Amino acid sequence: MRGAEEDADRARSELLSRVSHELRTPLNAVLGFAQLLDTDPCDGESRDTVDHILAGGKQLLALIDEVLDITRVEAGRLKLSLLSVRLCDAVSSVCERVAPLAERSGILLDQETSHLWLRSVRADRERLEQALQNLVTNAIQYNRAGGSVQLAVEQREDHLLAVTVTDAGMGIAPEMIPRLFTPFERLDAEQMGVEGAGLGLVLARTLVQAMGGAIEVASEVGVGSTFSIVLNSSPDQVYRPATSGANGTEADSVRTIVQIEDNPSNVVLMESIMKRRPGVRLVSAMRGDLGLEMVRRERPGLVLLDLNLPDMPGREVLQALRADPESRNVPVIIVSADATPEQIDRLMAEGATAYVTKPFSMKGLLRTVDDALAA
Repeated sequence: MRGAEEDADRARSELLSRVSHELRTPLNAVLGFAQLLDTDPCDGESRDTVDHILAGGKQLLALIDEVLDITRVEAGRLKLSLLSVRLCDAVSSVCERVAPLAERSGILLDQETSHLWLRSVRADRERLEQALQNLVTNAIQYNRAGGSVQLAVEQREDHLLAVTVTDAGMGIAPEMIPRLFTPFERLDAEQMGVEGAGLGLVLARTLVQAMGGAIEVASEVGVGSTFSIVLNSSPDQVYRPATSGANGTEADSVRTIVQIEDNPSNVVLMESIMKRRPGVRLVSAMRGDLGLEMVRRERPGLVLLDLNLPDMPGREVLQALRADPESRNVPVIIVSADATPEQIDRLMAEGATAYVTKPFSMKGLLRTVDDALAA
C-alpha cells in the first residue's frame, strides 16, 4: 500500500514538473519578446499593443503559478520553512511591491502605527508575503476612486497575531462572503474591470492554512471590507538589517557566454537580449553534447543551461561540467520552465550558480548574469 502511495506521489510530482515546463516555455517567448519591444521606441498604438501583450502574459503566468501552488499544497508537496518572521519586514516588502499599483489607481496605502509590527509570527516568509500581497492587491483593485487601504496588526489571545487589510470599497453582502473562496469565483469583478482568474483568495487561504493559520473576513456593504491573516506568534528576533554585497563591475574585455537551449524561439530571444549587453558574446548550442564541446572549446565565463534537451537531461550536463576540472568553476545558471521547488533545490545542491525560471524578467535575468560574471 505504501509503495502505491509513493508511486502516485512521484507521478503527481512529475506531472506538475511537466505541466510547469510545457506551459512556461512558450509563455517565456511571448513575454520575452514583448519586453524587448517594450524597450524600443514606438508610436502610441504600438505601445498600447505591447502593453496588452505584457499584461495578458503576466496574468496568464500568475494563473499558472496559482494553480500549481494550490495543487502542491493539496498534494502535500509545497515545502514551507516555518521560521520566526517579523511582521514589519514582511509588510514593508509587500507594500514596496504594490506601491506602483496603488499609485496608478489613486489609492493611499496607510500603515497603522503600532509596536506590534515589531512582533514575529511563525511562518514561511515568502509564502506569507505572497498571501498578504494577494489581499493588498485585491484591496487596491476593489477600492473606490481616491480610497485607501489600511494595514494594521492586532493581538488575538496570547499566542495569535493578525495582520488586517481594510479597504474603502463597496463591501460584500453577507450571503456572498462564502463564495469568496470558491475557485474561479469572481463575484462582480468583470463588471468592475478587475483582472484575474478568481484564484488569489483561494491560494492565500490555502497558504495561510498550511502555515497553521487562518484568513478571516468582515465586510459592510457601502463601507468596505477587512481581510485578516491570523498566525501563531513566535519568539521575537533581534533585528539585523540586511547588508548588501559589493556590486560587480563589468569587465573591460569581452566575456563569452555559452547558451545550451533547444527551443528556437528561446535561443533567438536570449541572443536578442544579450545583444543589448556590451562586452558579452553569446554562442548557442541546441544539444547537451554540443554544449559540453562548446564549453571546452570556448572556455566561457558563464553557461546558461536549459534542462529539457533532446539528447540528454540538463542535469547530466551540469554534472559533466562540475566533474571536468576545466569547467568545474564556471558559473552555470539554470534557465528552465520547471519551477518546482524540489527541482530548484536539487540543481542548486548539485552545483548550479543560480536558477532562473521561465518566463523570466529581462531585467532580473541580466542582473543574475551580471552577478555571475562578476563573481
